[in-house]
Amino acid sequence: MRVARMRPDAVMVYRPAMTSFESMLRWAELGENRYTNSIPASWAQGRATFGGLVTAAGVRLVRRLVHNARIVRSVDTQFLGPVKAEVPVVAETELLREGRFMTQAETRFSQDGALCARVTTTFGAPRDSALVVRAPSRAPTPPEGIAVGYIEGVSPAFLQHMALRWSVGEPPFTGAAEALCGGHCRHGTEARGDEAVLGLLDAWPAPVLPMAQGGAMASTVRWTAHLVGDAPPPEAWCFFEARAVTAGDGYASTLGHLYGPDGALVAWMEQLVAVFDKV
Repeated sequence: MRVARMRPDAVMVYRPAMTSFESMLRWAELGENRYTNSIPASWAQGRATFGGLVTAAGVRLVRRLVHNARIVRSVDTQFLGPVKAEVPVVAETELLREGRFMTQAETRFSQDGALCARVTTTFGAPRDSALVVRAPSRAPTPPEGIAVGYIEGVSPAFLQHMALRWSVGEPPFTGAAEALCGGHCRHGTEARGDEAVLGLLDAWPAPVLPMAQGGAMASTVRWTAHLVGDAPPPEAWCFFEARAVTAGDGYASTLGHLYGPDGALVAWMEQLVAVFDKV
């Protein structure tokens, strides 16, 4: 997630969502396994499109190549360059391998002939197994904390489509001692299924940013999500918590966990972030 520098004269405003998350996953067909779309500026994240939306689109597009009984198990996204808003994007899908129980497929996004992002999705059919490890859970709590509003000219534009309540760690750019962030979250527009989960996983700033003072920027290089539970209802509040495992040399490695309204783990993610705090 890219976060802009704060301005002391910034004014918090509310801007109604004009395009839903779900509508941004509907792409026009160009031919066999080729699609196109142009993402509006309201879904921008700095100079790029919101990474969670790019990843969700990659998963939605390759579903057409996969047997319905197979479930999304993991998603790996490489951001090779910004997927720019308001510029036509071409997506190409490919079935990499289909075995008895697992399928791997990829979506490649390009603009003006240049590759921008690659989303590789692993689908797996359920199988009988005696090896069971229960995912960690947390006690469900009501959505509370500081509402993260959309700030004109400062916040990433896509935040106007999300609802976040910050309750874990300190806000960005406060010189915090810990690289930690999180709280309750849900979509502010129509969003469904695993793709909605991917959007929530990427909606929060990099947890290393609270340690910065006076502002900084961060950009995801590689992002991997593991889906381990059922997607919660669209209107439900989920809980997210992320922390940096390590940071240095202008990069941070982070882990984040998303829990459903009942406290059950829904998904977790690992992320490599490029940090620019001395620019």
